[in-house]
Amino acid sequence: MELPQGKFHSSANSSKGPARKIESEDEKTEAATMRLKKSELFLLGMLVVVSAGCNKADTQKMQQDAKATGEAAQKTAADAAEATKKAVNDATDKTKAATSDAVDATKQKYDEAAAKTKQATSDAVDQTKKAAKKAADKAKQAAKDAANKVNQ
Repeated sequence: MELPQGKFHSSANSSKGPARKIESEDEKTEAATMRLKKSELFLLGMLVVVSAGCNKADTQKMQQDAKATGEAAQKTAADAAEATKKAVNDATDKTKAATSDAVDATKQKYDEAAAKTKQATSDAVDQTKKAAKKAADKAKQAAKDAANKVNQ
């Protein structure tokens, strides 16, 4: 029975229930390793059965072929594990970069808001000073006018 591209696997006794979805990369690697071990055992069993009726040269050729097949399967599993590891590292690096960019953008917006607030506060203080000076000037003028009226 062929399993569909490592997306599902069933328990040891497939009659116990339906296949379940593999949740993590470790489970995918474990499933691939189990398939590899099963195929190696199958090849070894076939080698024993076939070698019983073959001459020595045929037996040696089958042993070499089985060994080459096992090595190729191991290399494929190692390559798949390395590709998975690289994909995870790439995703991690991209997430770190995005987080750093977001922090920088937030800091920049904060700095811009602080500068605008500082400018607005400064403008308000200047206007208050002008209004206070104008009111003081009016008060002085009113005091002078009052003093002039009293002196006349």
